[in-house]
Formats: sequence, C-alpha cells, structure tokens
Amino acid sequence: MSQTVELSSDEKSYLEQHSVVYYGYDPAWHPLEFELNGEHAGISKDYCDLISERTGLVLKTHPEAKDWKSSLELFQKGEIQVLPCIASNDERLKTMDFSPAYLSYSFVIVTLKDGDFVGDLRDLSGKTVALPDGYAVTKLVEDTHKGINISYQEDVKACLMEISSGKADATIANLAVASHYLNYEGFENLKIAAPTDFPNIETRFAVSKGDTVLLSLINKGLNTITAEERRDIVQHWVSVTYEHGVDMARIWRIALICIGITLVIFIVIFIWNRKLKKEITLRQAAEAELQESYNEISDQKMIIEMKNDEVLDSIKYAKRLQEAIMPSLETINEQLPKNFVLYKPKDIIAGDFYWFDTVKSKSNEDGEEVTQMFIAAADCTGHGVPGAMVSVVCSNALNRSLLEHHIYDPGKLLDKTTDLVIDRFSKSEDNVKDGMDISLCSITYRTNHVDVNYAGAHNNLWIISKSADLGFETKCVANETEDLFLHEVSATRQPVGKFANRKPFETKKMKLGLGDRLYLYSDGFADQFGGNMGKKMKSKAFKKLVLSLSHLKIQEQCKFLDEAFENWKSDYEQLDDVCVIGIEL
Repeated sequence: MSQTVELSSDEKSYLEQHSVVYYGYDPAWHPLEFELNGEHAGISKDYCDLISERTGLVLKTHPEAKDWKSSLELFQKGEIQVLPCIASNDERLKTMDFSPAYLSYSFVIVTLKDGDFVGDLRDLSGKTVALPDGYAVTKLVEDTHKGINISYQEDVKACLMEISSGKADATIANLAVASHYLNYEGFENLKIAAPTDFPNIETRFAVSKGDTVLLSLINKGLNTITAEERRDIVQHWVSVTYEHGVDMARIWRIALICIGITLVIFIVIFIWNRKLKKEITLRQAAEAELQESYNEISDQKMIIEMKNDEVLDSIKYAKRLQEAIMPSLETINEQLPKNFVLYKPKDIIAGDFYWFDTVKSKSNEDGEEVTQMFIAAADCTGHGVPGAMVSVVCSNALNRSLLEHHIYDPGKLLDKTTDLVIDRFSKSEDNVKDGMDISLCSITYRTNHVDVNYAGAHNNLWIISKSADLGFETKCVANETEDLFLHEVSATRQPVGKFANRKPFETKKMKLGLGDRLYLYSDGFADQFGGNMGKKMKSKAFKKLVLSLSHLKIQEQCKFLDEAFENWKSDYEQLDDVCVIGIEL
C-alpha cells in the first residue's frame, strides 16, 4: 500500500514488524461507529481507512471484539492495539495515550415526550437515568451528579429502550448518536429534552500507554485528512447535515437531447415525401430515443423529489432540536406572568431565538434571597439552516456565560458570550465572522421598584411608561392619545462576534415602576417590505404601531402585532425572521 506521509526509521521498522494492527469498536454507537452487514461502518471506519491508505498501517477489526465491553477487555490484554472512537478522561489517561480530537459533539438529555419537564441536569436529581456501562458520559455523571440513580445498560439503544418502556426517566448521550436513534430507530415517543452543561464529547484514537510509534503513525495519518474530507465523512453518515444537490449538467444534457430530437422530427416531416422509406426508419429510431430520454427524465424527477423530501425531513427534525434549546413559554410565564413572545421564523428553522433563565442571589438591600431573571431577543447571522446553526452556538455561549462563569451583569455577560462565540468559530480553518445582534435585560423585583439592567448589541430596548423622565438619558416619543411615553435605550454599536474595533458592552441600570412595559426585538419586523408602496416598515412606523397598542393588555398585543405584520407583508415574501418580546413589570 502506498504511503503519502514521510515516515521515520522507527515507524518503517514498526510497519515491517506488524503486518496487521487490530482495533475494536462499539457496534451500537450510530453514526460514529456501528455494525453494517457484519462489518465495521460509520465515521470512525472512514478515518481508519484513510489512515491505512496514507501510512501503510494495516488496521483490522479483532474477530473476538463483539461489543464495546469486549473491545475494552481485549485492549487491556494487549490483543487490540487501537480504539479508534473513544473519549479521553482521567481514568483512561492512566492506561492510554490519545490522538488529537477529530470530532466533537455536545451531550443532550433524552426523555419521554410526555414525561416530566427536564431543563438541565439538576432536574434529574432523584430520578433513574439509564447509562451505558463503560462509557465516558457515565463516568462524568458518576463523578459530578451523585443524586442521580444510574441504571447501567449495555449500550445507547438499550438505554433508550429503558426510557421507552417506562423503566427509566432519561438518558444522556451525544447529540449525533441521540439524533440518529430518535430519527431512524423507531423511538417516536422520545425527545431531546435539553442540552447539558458537560463539555463536548471529543472522539479520538487511543493506543496503549507508551506506544509512541503507533500513535505517531496514527497522528501523521490524521494530519493528512483535509477539512473538506472531514466534512464529507460527517455528511455521509449524519442525516441531519445532508444537503442533496441536483446534477444540473446532466439535466442540461437531457434537455439538449430532447431539443435535438425535436429538430430531427421537424426535418423528417420536411423531407417526408422524398425519402418516405428512410424516414420511417429514422422516425422509429427517434421515437425510441425519445422514450428512453423520457424514462431517464422521469427517473431524475423521482430522485429529485425523494431528495427534497429527505432534506425537508432533516430540516423539520432540526426544528425540533432548535425548539428543545429554547425556553418554553410556560417557563417564562411562571416568572413573568404578563408577557408575550411573537416568534415568526422566515423558514422552518430560524436564526432568531429568544432566551430566558433565572439565578438566585442575596439582595444588597435587605440580605434576602431574590430572583434575577434574564431575557433576550437575539438575531443571529443568516436565517434558515445556517442561521439556526449559529443560534445553537450563541445560545450555548449565553448559557455557559451565565451558569458556568456566573456573570450576572448584562454587559459583562455579552462580553463573555462574545469571547466564547469567537473561540468556538476560531476552531474552523475558515475565517468565520458570524455572530448575533441581541437585546438583553435582567429583571429583579424590589419592594418599591423593579431593577432593570440592559445591554444590547445593535438592538435597542423600548420602555413604555407614564413618566416622561425615567432618570436616565433616552430618546422619547409621546403617545398622541394617551399620557404614555416610549423611551428608546441605545445598544452598543457592535455585534456579539468577531469585530475589528471591539469594546466592552455597556450596561444601562434603571429603576422602573410596576406597570412599565419593556419591548425587546430583532430587526425582522421593521425591515419587512410591504404596504401600498412595497417599502420597508422601518423603526419609526414600528414604534408608532407599538404605542398604538398601549391601551391593550400586554398578552393581547401579540395577536394584534401578528395581524399587523401579515397585513403589512400582504403578498410579499417574508424577508427575515421576526422575534418581538413584550413584558409588563
């Protein structure tokens, strides 16, 4: 087998002494690795094949490695030299050396669709959680969440069966594996309930501790695999990232054949009387060719329709995943009873999202415990599938900034979120500048007033109050018919993401009264084309519309805003995702 990497003398000697290097795998860890027709298949198999091709290292599955448990036992005995798809942890580092990570996925919680609400790992305390024996995630739960009752199972599928049959309340798995089983293995009564705060699982190659030459060969093989090849491998096995295309060159060839056939038929008619016998033969041949072309076009049409259905199914499933990471309206209503959320994605999934969470802290005023509520309307770069992917990164960064780093000042929270978003996208070889615009408030109820702290990236905050002076600088617009005023609090003019002249986000601290109303929004409503002139609504008209609804209860305003948007849009295509949040203090 040809080698495409430069090998040291020790590495060449190793290849001469080891005609075959055995490895083990998990036959039930779709799509990372699994068994297909009795053979190893999946993402890790493709990586093994490329490393073998480019280093000369002959990697084969061990005939006695029937499952993950037996693979680990054979590895410990030295009969297996490589584990190609494994996560590193402190216990494994004692006996194993690892390659750099070649794939990363987050952990998610899977529950029954109609089961108890689960928003994070804390909600699993006291519940029975099915986990695969010997997996890295099982060790994480054992070490960090002592209050969870673990039911040890053979593999991920067995864990899902425990939940589906009601014997367990939940399981924890990486997103790719959970998505595959819920989408394709018949677990229709299960759902991905929430993300976890565990670090992403990173899959690596593992060799026995001290086997430096074998690890060097594997690392050299991994280094030859390009970013494009890595994307192709993942797209081949992970259904939610498939993007099916149409071979337009073939379609044009077929169209040209049809045009040619039509010209032939006209020529045949023109010379019919002169060469009747010859024309009959030509016509029969042309009709046969036309029928063949028609059959080919029909087949292509069927393939295109099937692939379109597959893409649509993947996008619909991605919508379920995106809905799982956003807070439920019931959760918001429990803390802020007087509110509405108008959420209108342009496509099935969106780049806009809304975010909500709470923390408890000691009050500076009387030392009692108070609840600080955080709510935001965010607009990520793009819409549809690309926008939704960015929204997952940004939402996760907000959660980590609040819950891991314990940052409760909105401006500093956006600063940390920016750091996390930039760090996540910097791992790509491409210069990714995606991010989000956001309006973020923290709300804390006091005895005689409400503390509202605000920070924004491009998106301003609107406050409707009976007072013309709130004690801080705002742009103020008065209602023509009622004694109400709309105050606009300015955001920092930079995005959450990579920015040339980045500066700290400014926190605006306000003391507001009960009955004052807050409005957080993305730019989708004001930027929509419509009306008699087919122009954008713009911010001024949007403000006027919001003020005109001041006589309504806050919950009733959502319906009227939705109707106003649809009437304005009329027959025009929706330009962007729309997210508007209203809160009465």
